[in-house]
Amino acid sequence: FIVLFDSLARLFLKPFGYTHWEEPALSESELKLVMKESKEDGIISDSEAQIIIRAFEFSDKRVEQIMVPRERIKFISFIVFSFIIVAIMYPIVGHWIWGGGWLAGKGFFDFAGSTVVHSVGGWSALAGILLLGPRYGKWRDGKMYPIPGHNMSTATLGALILWLGWFGFNPGSTMAADPTMIGHIAVTTNMAGAVATLTATITAWLILGKPDIGMILNGTLAGLVAITAPCAWVTPTGSVIIGAIAGVLVVLSVMMFDKLKIDDPVGATSVHLVNGIWGTLCVGLFA
Repeated sequence: FIVLFDSLARLFLKPFGYTHWEEPALSESELKLVMKESKEDGIISDSEAQIIIRAFEFSDKRVEQIMVPRERIKFISFIVFSFIIVAIMYPIVGHWIWGGGWLAGKGFFDFAGSTVVHSVGGWSALAGILLLGPRYGKWRDGKMYPIPGHNMSTATLGALILWLGWFGFNPGSTMAADPTMIGHIAVTTNMAGAVATLTATITAWLILGKPDIGMILNGTLAGLVAITAPCAWVTPTGSVIIGAIAGVLVVLSVMMFDKLKIDDPVGATSVHLVNGIWGTLCVGLFA
């Protein structure tokens, strides 16, 4: 579906000036320089470079797609939702920020996608759960009844796999084999995720009276989301601060949405929307 929708997006949106696919995380001139150097070194051809870049872009689209509340909707609804996100929303916002659009012209920086990927996906998830409504039994007689995950071992494994995947997602957004930059981004990414895990654990423990594995895992992801935008431009110390605040934010945000009677089964809005916004603000605060 992602390949199909991406192809449709290219067909219908390119005439309107949305050419984000051709210049993902680098400007057009920088991307051409990377391709030129790779070709001169005999590493890849121009066509191979385009294929690699397009494949990397698929990972961004997949991240947005998985935030859809897919476990409670019809399959056709999931297809339509995915089409809107992948073929329309992502290319347009990507062009605005990464493709030389109006936000880029105003100095908007988002290195690997706290806004382009995570915040956009978070807003989509929020719209989906507002339309879908709460799960049966979540609220009864004015009281909230938590519905915990049924297999937290699998959830933990998934979070750890995502953490590992972030080392491809953030450093890979350099779109160049720059050891210094890649190493720096890997350090800031890991520090933010690790510290957010600790602060989410402490915050949930203090408020709930016991550690909560769901909050801990969301804390990890929140720190990784928050560092995605500024990972290339902040110091390791800055990444620690960003992750520490992200871990607190995600716990408070989950509780806020529960207070508002917005049922988000996995905390996607708290992780991706709230901390996508926080991470984007961190570019100006810490870079």
